[in-house]
Amino acid sequence: MAAGKPVVAVDLDGSPEVCITGKTGFLLQPGDQRALINAMVTLFENPALRERLGQAGKDLVKKRFTVQTMVESIHRLYLRLLANGGNG
Repeated sequence: MAAGKPVVAVDLDGSPEVCITGKTGFLLQPGDQRALINAMVTLFENPALRERLGQAGKDLVKKRFTVQTMVESIHRLYLRLLANGGNG
């Protein structure tokens, strides 16, 4: 996404946080091969859509995943873990 490319991802772990169907790419259910094929064909056939989704993804990454944001997020996590004796 940081490179301005649309994403086709599986709805696992943190994927839904960044891969938003119709905004930054296509979020698919695990094992849905038909949806994967459809997403890839759609992107292949639509250069304007590729550009729009890619730019939106790049903008999202720049906004939400700066080095400073990530360092602060990890720092807060460590503080929370320390406060809870390492138990999340």
